[in-house]
Amino acid sequence: YPFTGVRTITMLAVGVGIAPMLQALHSVLTTEGDTTHVVFLYGNRAVSDILMRERLDGWAAEYKDRFKLVYCVGTRWKDFIIGAKTDKVTAPLPPEGFEGLNNGITHGVHSWIDEKTVKEHAFPPAADTQVFVCGLPSVY
Repeated sequence: YPFTGVRTITMLAVGVGIAPMLQALHSVLTTEGDTTHVVFLYGNRAVSDILMRERLDGWAAEYKDRFKLVYCVGTRWKDFIIGAKTDKVTAPLPPEGFEGLNNGITHGVHSWIDEKTVKEHAFPPAADTQVFVCGLPSVY
């Protein structure tokens, strides 16, 4: 079993980078006696782009004592405004369906997976913590 001695796991994935995370999550969450705690930050541009949401939400509900699911929805450019010639720049609105991500089981963040989001939600570095990353080069 590859997770022996691991107390906490932080997973970071964007888009189809979810594929290897699903395999690891299934193993960690459904192995009898495993008490590993997992935080999964999963980034997409739109709520409608979230893959395997039903399964992820199900695991978040079933294993809520040790699995925290954070949907990061938006783009890294959400605060970048080209050609703005005003002092009254406003941030873009959250994407359609965003409100449903903060439901007491899952967490929604209107942000790209960035340093601030990781520091806020991920486990701090430790000898018994593993970090899994799968996605675009900017995620690494």
